[in-house]
This record gives sequence, structure tokens and C-alpha cells, in this order.
Amino acid sequence: MKRSWKRESLLAGLLIVLLATVGYGTLLRAGEIPYSAHSDIIAQHLGTKTVLFRSLQEGHGVPFWRDDMFAGYPALTNPQALYTYPLHFLFYFLPPEDALGWTIWLHLVAMAAAFYVVGHVLGLGMPGKLFMAVSALFSFKLVMAVYAGWLPHLAGIALFPFLFAALFYAVAHPGHKAALTLSAAGALCLHTGHLQYGYYSALFLSAYVLARAVVWVRDREWRMLQRAASCLSIATLLSLGLAAYLLVPLISDVPLMSRQQASYSFFLANHSLRIPHLLTLFYPEAFGTPLDGSYVEMWEDVAYFGVLQLSLAIAGLVWGWRREYTRYLAIAFCFSVILTFDAPVLRVAYWLVPGFGLFRCPSRFLFLTSFFGIALGGIGVQEMLARLQRRSVRPWVAPVAVGLVLLVISAEGLYYARRYVRTVPKTEVLTRPDYESQIRQDKDVFRVAPLRRSTLTYGFAALLGVQLVTGYDSFNFAHYRSYLELVRGGHLGQKKAFVWADLTGIARNDLLDIANVKYVVSGAPLRGFGDRFEEVRDWANQPVFILYEGMTRQHVYLYRNKTWLPRAFWIRKVIQTADESEMSAQMELQNLRDEAVILNGLRGSVMSDVGSGDHVNVRESFGGFLRVGTESARNRFLVMSEVWHPGWQLYVDGKRTAFYRTDLALMGAWIPGGKHEVTLSFRPLHWSVSVAMSAASCGIFLLLLCFQVVRRS
Repeated sequence: MKRSWKRESLLAGLLIVLLATVGYGTLLRAGEIPYSAHSDIIAQHLGTKTVLFRSLQEGHGVPFWRDDMFAGYPALTNPQALYTYPLHFLFYFLPPEDALGWTIWLHLVAMAAAFYVVGHVLGLGMPGKLFMAVSALFSFKLVMAVYAGWLPHLAGIALFPFLFAALFYAVAHPGHKAALTLSAAGALCLHTGHLQYGYYSALFLSAYVLARAVVWVRDREWRMLQRAASCLSIATLLSLGLAAYLLVPLISDVPLMSRQQASYSFFLANHSLRIPHLLTLFYPEAFGTPLDGSYVEMWEDVAYFGVLQLSLAIAGLVWGWRREYTRYLAIAFCFSVILTFDAPVLRVAYWLVPGFGLFRCPSRFLFLTSFFGIALGGIGVQEMLARLQRRSVRPWVAPVAVGLVLLVISAEGLYYARRYVRTVPKTEVLTRPDYESQIRQDKDVFRVAPLRRSTLTYGFAALLGVQLVTGYDSFNFAHYRSYLELVRGGHLGQKKAFVWADLTGIARNDLLDIANVKYVVSGAPLRGFGDRFEEVRDWANQPVFILYEGMTRQHVYLYRNKTWLPRAFWIRKVIQTADESEMSAQMELQNLRDEAVILNGLRGSVMSDVGSGDHVNVRESFGGFLRVGTESARNRFLVMSEVWHPGWQLYVDGKRTAFYRTDLALMGAWIPGGKHEVTLSFRPLHWSVSVAMSAASCGIFLLLLCFQVVRRS
């Protein structure tokens, strides 16, 4: 039986690889890059992977901090990074633009394999498992995720079915093997970074476990209940432990994130469904397509996973009602659709379920809808074949019927794959602007401020080697958003979550100065700033990628900020504040070129006059590290233009020294008189503890694995 299963799995794997190559072979073309006008790969993720590749090439290892956007923010523990996610291994060895196509292709194959494994756990035969694998491979939702450039999303979308397979197996056969399998699947899903799909899966799986527990209690199967509880507890703890080095710092950062200020409308993000959206269950382009701009962001709201698949799912529900998993899959299918509507059940979940409101776009439940529908379709295929066999039809009818089903699914999938998944030569996308060389000639350590996001593509900042004060990322800091709001408008408004951090104007030049901004890139001449900005040069016809518009060209003006300040500098006067609200109020009142507002629990002003011989020399700077030499006659206050985070560590001549949150989003410290070397380095919060937890969990996992191997042999 095992040999037969292995042989069938090998043949299925070869078929999946063949179909993936035929359907998505364009992704593997050398010298080309996946592209669409709506691609987050170009707008964001290309830069994220460039930071990793460049840090490794420069010998700095996996980066804890990145400085290409937002004036700096965490790298490794950012859910969008996926620096230690196994299926992104190619980014360690190849430039990101060369690794992208192969990485996406690997995830398509992985998703098909995951559905095949789920089919096996559901007890389906080869036809049902192949149906599930091919349906997953050519799922319209998956095709649209590739079109939208959802690199972190793809990891979660492709691998969450493994979590279902592992838990179904663990509940049916609790024991050491099941615990190890479930812990591996859970840890892998926790490494996918974009945790939304794993979180949603956990909600549905919790409901399944609860239902099974009720049945065991009703039937007085106490031993089964005890074994399952032990198995699931061990697997859960091991999964969390194996990913602790990512989860503990991330959870510690949650209070700092602007997501904490999210509203219900931010959570909906205009992507809760209405009744007419159900038409997309039958035809994906019922309301239009992003290809012609008639329906942008359809990748969020379309429910389509195939008319044939939907028909077979209904057949599976009717014919296979007595099967073990059918009723659960049917209820889960319906409930996953209900949760996409702005209805009372969604509002209750938002307010009462822990962590539910940290995600957004409830329409993403539709990825689970596709999963449940395809699983029901696999049951439908098996039930259809069983009925054909009972009717004693000719032997060739059943395989021909299955072949036709797979052929129709593949043909439709190939059509949509060719329609939406395209690549273009790298030179068309990664064209470098003329002003890059002008900026690179400047050997100072500085930042660049683009006016409006269309001026400089945020995802290209790392490629160009520039550090921006603006950026695009879902996981960003609330205090830095407030800082940019002051730069842009001169006052603080209502606190809220944000994804894009743009500068549409400059109301506070002093905040631009202390943010180490030496250059401003603009799409139009700057007016109304006197002689603060010196025009370096302007260039016509410069390449830029504008999300939802695509690659285009525009006129670009480069200005030098005459009053910019270096990455670290002395200040003349320190204003002490007791809390964040007082600090914010002082920020609106003071000119911060010569004064600093610090949060230290005190009130009042302290002078920090700079003598003629006092100076600061920036000696080394890269992501998460700053080294400066200082000289002063007396005790002075040093402002460091790095974004404040409690994970920073400050050393003066090798001795750990306290620092203060300064000017709302920066850092500062008192430095003794004389000559000193000041070093600032970043480590994720609770890093040593979380790494120790992961190492211990890994050791326990390996011991249990060895025990299982010895036991079997």
C-alpha cells in the first residue's frame, strides 16, 4: 500500500510540475521579471529582498533593521520580509529580480502539492486528489495573487492547506507522529510572514476541534479526547516555539504600530462584499477587470474558483453528505462567505476575537472559500466515480470522465494564467534614473525626501542605494507617522493607521533638517521656500513606477537642502517632557534645529551649549548600526537621527548608556565631555530570549523526531 501511495504521489508530482511549467513557464524566463501595473512586487517587495541580498553581499548577515524607507524600521521581524522563510531561499543566492519568477513558481507548485496532501487526508482516491491539485494550481484567486505581486501573501495562501491536512490527521490519529507533523506545518505557516491566512485557518480549525471534542464527550471517548488534547498541545507549543524568534519581537512591537490605531473602516478597507459580488462565484470578470481599469483590486473581492469545481462541490455535498469531513467543509464554506460581508457576525468577530482587527480586507476569507469548495469538489469527483462504477458502465468511462474534468480545469486555468501572468525584460522595469548618479556621487550619510509617491518608486529605493523618509508598508510605527504628519502639515491630527507614508508638502523645514534630509526629489519646481533649497538639476523623461498606472516617465527636479543636519549632531537646548502628549504639544511649538524635545518623565529645560571645538564625526552607518566620534568640552546632548525603537542599544566607549526618545520619533543621549566613540546598534526586542526559545523548541522537535524514527525501526 505504501509503495502504491508513493508511486501515485510521484506521478502526481510530475504531473503538477509539468502543468505548472506549461501554465506558468513565462515566470522562468531568464532576464525577465513578473510585472503588472498593480504589482506590489515592484512597489514594495523588490526593495525588501534587495535589502537582504545587499546586506549578505556586504557581510552584514541577515538584517535586523532596514534604512531604505521610513527613515528606518525593523527588517527580519517585519511580516513582509520573510528572510528566514524556507521557500524564499533563492533570495540568498540570486539578485532579487532573478529569484522572483522561480520563487513564485515554487509557491504555485507548493499549493498544488498541499491540496493533494489534503485530498489524501480526506480519504480521496487518486482522481479526487488530482482534481484538488490541478484546481489549486489554476485557481483564479491564485492567478490574481500573482498578478497583484503578493509575494508575502503567496506564502500564506500556498501553505495554509498543509495546516488543515496536518490537523485533520492529528485529530484522527493523535500521537507523536501527528504532533510532529502538525508542529512542522504550524511552524512553516508562522514563517510565511503574512499571518492573515494562517490566523483565519486557525479560527476554522479551532471550530473543527471543538466540534470533535463535543462528539468525544457525548460518546464518552475520554481516552481519544485525552490523546488528542496532548497531541494538539504539544504541536501548538512546538510550532510557537520554533517561530518564537520572529513572533516574540513582532508581538512586542505591536503597541508601537499604527495598526493599533486602526478603525473598523480601516479594517474593512472597502473590501467587504455585497450580494452582487456573489455573481463572481460563476464568472470572475462579472464586474470588469484590472487589465482595462474597469475593476481594480478584483483580486480582493472575486470569489471564483471555477464553475466546474463549484458544480462538483455541490455534487460532493449532496452525494457525500455521510462522509466524515463533508458537513464541516460545507459549513465552513458558507461561513467563510458570510464573514466577507459587513454583517453582525463580522462586527462581533472584529470586537471580540483577539487579533481579528489587526488584519484588514475581510474579503480575503475568500481564499479559504476556494479551499473548502475545491475540497468538496474532490469529494464530488470520488462520489461521481463511485456511482459510475455501481452502474456497471464500461471501464473506460470513469478515467475518461476524470481526464475530461482535469482537461477542462487546465484549459481554463491556462487561459487565465496567460491573460494575467506576464513578465517583461528587466531592463524595462529596472531602468535607473539619471539623477541616481548625481546622488551617489555624494559620499555623506543622508536621506532623500520625495514629494508625492509618484516621484520615486519606494520599492526602488534599495536598488538605487538611497534612504527615504517616506515609504510603503503595512507594518509601520505610529510615532513616525505623527512625525511625518508634522513635516507635511505642521500640526498633529487624529491618530489612525496608514500604509502609505507620503510627503505632499513641507510645512516644517526644521523637522526635515533633523531627519537628515539632504536632497528633495520633486516632480515640479519648488516654490515658496526662499533659498533653503538649491536646485541641483532637472531631468526630463525619467522612469518611475506608479502603482495602478505602471511604468511611466516624468520630469524630475533634484534639490539640495542647504540647512540639512548630519545623522548625529549636538543640540543647544533640551526640553524635558513627562509624557507623549506633552512631547507632541512641544513639538508643535518649538523650532527643533537648535532645541530637542525629549521624553524622560521630567519637565523643564536644560541648556546644552556647544563650544567652538565641539564636533561630531559620523564614521560608519548601515542598516541597524551607527558609529560616530564625538568631542566636546563638557557634557552635551547628542541627537541621533535614527527612528526611535526600544530595541536600539547605545554604547559610549563600549559601555552601555541610556538614551531618550527625542523629537517624537528620533533618539538622543547625554555624552560626557572629552573624546568618545558612540555606537548605536539594533536588536529585535527580547532577541536573546526568543532565540533561546526557538533553539530549545528545535532541540525538542529533533529529539521527538529521533524517537519516532527509532520507534518505527
